[in-house]
Amino acid sequence: MSRPIGDVAKLIFTSKEVCQVTGITARQLQWWDEHALVRAGRQGHRRAFHPEDVLAMLVVGELRRKGLSLQKIRRLMRRLRQEVARRRDELYESGSECYLLTDGEALYSEAGPQAVVKRLTRERSPMWLVSLSERMRRLEAFRKGGDRLPRSRHKRQPENQLSLFAS
Repeated sequence: MSRPIGDVAKLIFTSKEVCQVTGITARQLQWWDEHALVRAGRQGHRRAFHPEDVLAMLVVGELRRKGLSLQKIRRLMRRLRQEVARRRDELYESGSECYLLTDGEALYSEAGPQAVVKRLTRERSPMWLVSLSERMRRLEAFRKGGDRLPRSRHKRQPENQLSLFAS
């Protein structure tokens, strides 16, 4: 049985915390906010982010690291926000497995590795895969451990995003 992911839904993240959890620089975050790639609320003069916004930034950062251009990501952002909102309750369950796939033009959301494989067998173009559930677990780990997440993008351990061949 899965358990809810605690109070992460109620958190507000500062710019510094967003940079720590996502691995992006403060300048990247500022640029993304200025160019409306991400949505930042305000608390006084400071930027404030809801968990869904940080989750979207984690996905954007991962897609950028995998080579997808910001222009293509910008076109996908509305659909990404819709999928995060649609799967919100599911994402807050720690046992859930939600994945996003994109070819840079379309965005697909799948629940579970078998659905991902099924989607991949139907597609004719290369696809990028990001685990929404893994990103949400990253937010939960940040909530529990503060700023103990690795900040460097170069020393990150590879994440198991799709355990199809586990014995």
